[in-house]
Amino acid sequence: MNKLFTLGLTIFSATSLLSQTYEFGLNKALTVGCYNANPLTDMTKKVDVKIDGQIGTLTTASLNCKKEIVGISLGVVNESTQGTMYFDEKEKKGFIIEKGEKIVLFDNVDNAYKVTVIGHIDKKLAKTLNSDSDQANYASAFEKIESILADAKKKGNLEKMKANTLPVPAGNYSDKYGISGLYYLSEPVEILENSSYTGETKYAQAVQLEFIVSEKTLKIHYAEGKFDVAYINSPRIAKGIEDGSVNKVMVFSGNNMNKLTCFDDRTMTFLEDGSWFLSTSSSYYIKLDCSGFKFQSPSDQSGKPIIKYMIMSKTQEKANELVKNTEKTVGMLQTAVINNCELDNALEAALKPMPSPGLKDAKLNAEATAAIKEYAAGKWAQEVVYVYITGTEWYTIRNSFTGLITGRSIRAVAVLKTTTGKCQWEEVSIKQDYDGAEYGKSHSYGNTSVIVPVDCNAAMKYKL
Repeated sequence: MNKLFTLGLTIFSATSLLSQTYEFGLNKALTVGCYNANPLTDMTKKVDVKIDGQIGTLTTASLNCKKEIVGISLGVVNESTQGTMYFDEKEKKGFIIEKGEKIVLFDNVDNAYKVTVIGHIDKKLAKTLNSDSDQANYASAFEKIESILADAKKKGNLEKMKANTLPVPAGNYSDKYGISGLYYLSEPVEILENSSYTGETKYAQAVQLEFIVSEKTLKIHYAEGKFDVAYINSPRIAKGIEDGSVNKVMVFSGNNMNKLTCFDDRTMTFLEDGSWFLSTSSSYYIKLDCSGFKFQSPSDQSGKPIIKYMIMSKTQEKANELVKNTEKTVGMLQTAVINNCELDNALEAALKPMPSPGLKDAKLNAEATAAIKEYAAGKWAQEVVYVYITGTEWYTIRNSFTGLITGRSIRAVAVLKTTTGKCQWEEVSIKQDYDGAEYGKSHSYGNTSVIVPVDCNAAMKYKL
């Protein structure tokens, strides 16, 4: 999952570090809100404001107590008045400062934000102000305050991360597959190894990849002297890289026995030359026959999956482009995942050829086919095409206490076809029960659940 700060109101700004203070006279008395205070003395006609970076603190005081509103800057919310809004998310109230001269206070009244009082640095002028126009000036901002706040927090988070982003580690890595090199991330990623970085949490915006072909591992250098290690996710593809029968790696993943520091819980999937898909809270699923690609992630109200991911690319522009164009990127990902699945299946089929036939008995093959079809009906997603016997002789089954014969079994292979027309095979067993005089009808005696992909032409070669 991608780690982000939850900053609340403490938003950092690298561009505004000088604090400013103001004292505003108000156009009418304001209730401070002290606990158990006398209403006649719990009033003030002035407020003090301190602006420090992206935080604005408004202080009101009466004879009874002092109160503060601490607001995050939401930026200029009205171009004509140049009003900058500060909003206290916890208290659901805030204030707007216009050109450092005028202040507009607002509060949540009956689930709507309303102007409550206004003021000016010229206390005489403050007494003459009328707030009627201010409600109209800021009505649009009041309606969108939650979304403006979310944008401000996001901007603050990004500024915080940018200020704490580690330098790109040095390196000049290359390999014959074109995987190694400098890559940029579509967004900063949190470094989880906080013990190595005291103080502020650190982030990486770019990494150096080093594909060590001889070891079939991928080093992800995220800081000087610091790296994660990812592995080719398929042992068959890894072996193909080793013996030279495979010329492309499509998927890397971390060792699930050890948490990664930079790419925690992520899978890297090839999209195109120089660009990789990094799963975050969304993971994808594909069936054994390489069909049924879909995301396993939360859905919105319409049932559409909420797809969250990152992109790692050799240019920042490409990373930004692919993370914004979800439809295009998911299409590329689906193609890559299917290609990887089909390559893996082909390698597995080569490693596991179909067993040779054993007993040559057309009648028994037909009975076995009928038995497995009956057993599979309503249970298996695949169609049973035919069954052939691989055992060379029957195995006699006896009662463990009496030693009497109760039946016999023999090994076989069921050839299957998926709904997408792909072929597979699985080892099964056929049994015939014995009643003391003769053996009965053939029926299923179990299956291994180890399903092996196979080319459909090769799958039919033992059909009688």
